[in-house]
Amino acid sequence: MLITTAQSSSQTTPQPLTDLEVFERAIKNITSMLDRVLVYVRSVLSGEVEGDPAIGRYLMDTLGTSTEGLEKGGFNANLQVCVKKMSFIASD
Repeated sequence: MLITTAQSSSQTTPQPLTDLEVFERAIKNITSMLDRVLVYVRSVLSGEVEGDPAIGRYLMDTLGTSTEGLEKGGFNANLQVCVKKMSFIASD
């Protein structure tokens, strides 16, 4: 009975993730978040959705952009660059 219990308990116990698996999940999660942000920004820029100033400030702070960059289209460009970089890393 102990042998059966030992075998069945090890079969149901999840194995720890490798560093690479943890990294891959993190990259996929970040890519997904950036995709959602990009959809939101595009919706605001096209006028489909009214932008929330608090979200805009948070995104500008997070991406390190200024209002000058926003006026020149820099925010959207920075976001595009971030998404492309994350996609490149995730594909490797």
